[in-house]
Amino acid sequence: MGTTFASVHVYSAEPISGFGNFHLFSPGWQTYLPEEAAEDPFALKKLAKLVSQRTDHPVLWFFIFDSESISFEFFRSGRKIAGYTGDTGKNIYAIPDLIGIHADGKRRLSKILNCADVDFQLSLLEEYFGLCLLPVPELYGESAAAFARVRGDQLYQEFLNEEKKLTGKQSPIGAELVWEHVGKLFHHEFHGDVLHYRPGYYLFGYDTFESDKLCPVRFCNGSLEAITQDEFDTAPKRSVHDREKDDRYDAEWDLQYRIRFTDSAPEGLRGRTLLAPRGYYMRWFDEKGRIILANDRGIAVVDDSLKAIAKLSVKGIPTDYADGYLLTVGSESGFAYCYQPDNYVRIYRLFDR
Repeated sequence: MGTTFASVHVYSAEPISGFGNFHLFSPGWQTYLPEEAAEDPFALKKLAKLVSQRTDHPVLWFFIFDSESISFEFFRSGRKIAGYTGDTGKNIYAIPDLIGIHADGKRRLSKILNCADVDFQLSLLEEYFGLCLLPVPELYGESAAAFARVRGDQLYQEFLNEEKKLTGKQSPIGAELVWEHVGKLFHHEFHGDVLHYRPGYYLFGYDTFESDKLCPVRFCNGSLEAITQDEFDTAPKRSVHDREKDDRYDAEWDLQYRIRFTDSAPEGLRGRTLLAPRGYYMRWFDEKGRIILANDRGIAVVDDSLKAIAKLSVKGIPTDYADGYLLTVGSESGFAYCYQPDNYVRIYRLFDR
């Protein structure tokens, strides 16, 4: 089991009266020290709201769940004014000004919230806030200095350097555009069978203003190969309701996207669980048994260390992967049955450097 813990802090150099156990451990912050580490996190959230009604300073409620996800909220006058939960945020970019961080504060916070390693993300947030976010009561008797933090950027610079290794020419994996064409891909004709699709098989069309014909194709060998209508019609179907199902893994959303690999997964992943980097979702395995995650802007490649080894930006929305090639489409593919000159279908070759 990982760490589950909540804490309450007031961004103020002045003592907090009327609520008992607040201490100044770090410059500019008053931290509530609960009676025991297992104190109800949502009771502490109510405390944060109450304290915010009695002070003019921002009050922070922080929560880590099982070392798998981080949430925090800022309150003023009993109201939530900013916060972050797993993959979503409210008024995130107001936070730096709330706590006196001005130079590059918004960009830095955004990058920290994209960190996939929850333990390291916790350390980055502590360095950013200049605040111990886990003031576990049992450690207080040993030394109050254990709860002291100061603002800095040493860990953040290390994080940026590691991120740079995942992108651009430093990335161990590259993506080369090998084909692009105006057009769209569909799983069925207009008013066709919307309840099923054929994995790897598509209808391509609307590549010219005059064209309204959809041609059956198969994505394989790094291209969209033309096939007959009969080949398309007889290709194996899957229910759209089962699109996310795969016997190699189970995926669920629980504050963060979590992927549990079954005994049918590539050997190095079996029985293990991946917490996907923020905003990425499970899509495919490559020929080396590595995981390919995707979002609407690109892909992340994860090896059996369960760490991302590459993050690649591509044009279009990643839609399919086969034989070492990635297929992307424009935002209007799949449902807008008309010519749009700014919608492209593209194929990228993925390669190890």
